[in-house]
Amino acid sequence: MYDHVYLYKMCYILYQENIVH
Repeated sequence: MYDHVYLYKMCYILYQENIVH
């Protein structure tokens, strides 16, 4: 089971990457 913090970081990184692109 994944840690909620890990999932939060992943979503945050993906969000920033989408903004950059």
